[in-house]
Amino acid sequence: MVKKYQRLSEIDATDTDNHARISDIENKNNQQVSRKRRYSKANQSTTHSTTNEANQLLEKAQQLKKNKNDGADTNEPTIMKAGRLTAIAVQKNKQRFNLFIDGQFAIGIGEATLVHFALSKGQLIDEELLNQIKTYDHCDYAYQVGLNYLMHKLRSKKEVNEKLQEQDFSEDAIHFAINKLTNLHLIDDDNYGRSYVRTEMRAGKKGSRVIARDLRKKGLSDDLIQDVLTEFDTNQEWGNAYSMGEKYFDKQIRKHSVRDSVQRVKTHLLSKGYNHDMVNDVVQRIEQSTDDLSIEHQALHKEADKLWRKHRQLTDKERTFKVKGKLMQKGYDIDEINRYLEEKGTND
Repeated sequence: MVKKYQRLSEIDATDTDNHARISDIENKNNQQVSRKRRYSKANQSTTHSTTNEANQLLEKAQQLKKNKNDGADTNEPTIMKAGRLTAIAVQKNKQRFNLFIDGQFAIGIGEATLVHFALSKGQLIDEELLNQIKTYDHCDYAYQVGLNYLMHKLRSKKEVNEKLQEQDFSEDAIHFAINKLTNLHLIDDDNYGRSYVRTEMRAGKKGSRVIARDLRKKGLSDDLIQDVLTEFDTNQEWGNAYSMGEKYFDKQIRKHSVRDSVQRVKTHLLSKGYNHDMVNDVVQRIEQSTDDLSIEHQALHKEADKLWRKHRQLTDKERTFKVKGKLMQKGYDIDEINRYLEEKGTND
């Protein structure tokens, strides 16, 4: 009986321990759930804060882009108010200035704008004048970009216009810049066209037709193109065509027959813009200056030997048929081909 009560007491103690462990586990689970909820709220708060910061940065970037398109400095306010000009400060690049109206930054301008409006400290600036300053500075900046673009080499009017359009300048600013550069003879399509023709003539890589096409793409009118092409010396053009054709013929004859090589020279010269009459004259002169039989014979033997070695795994009949077909495709004379094959058969 005593033992029975002892066992019951032990069971009760065990149940009590189990309940205690279960209670501890539940408390730990509740603490973990609580921490997760706090972390989730904090994470949501952080995400919301990050999103707000990203949106603010995006808005600032869009505003900066708008200011740039308007020709203003990046730190220019959206609304410019009238007042008295209290300070003119030089920017870091030494060529632009910050204007302060009633102690507040108003706008950044270039040196040309400062001189144009004769701005000085203490001057009264109303909203109309402030807008005029902003507009003029935007136009002057377009002029400066165009001027810098022309420093490297001559450009046509169309090229400069496209460059300024890429920079998102207004139509009025582009018109102002083009006119000013033209009046200074920095944009001159006539001078540009003549210079282009002389350069290509010396280089000897293009004929008059291709040059005319290139100038048309640059925006020059057909009448002006015809006028500037008078700079192209016909004798010089013929010499360029002959030199180019001769070099190309020497290259082609290594792999093709004389007839095929001549045709390739014609195609090449026509693609470079030389007219048909000049090309035919050049090709005829090249043919006259070469020993056709000697060149044909050497070129055929060189190509045939290479094909003969390439197809050595074939039977004699298949080998002969294959080599003969390839040589005919390259334009070699059939009699010369048969003669070579006969010599090859005798030697073998």
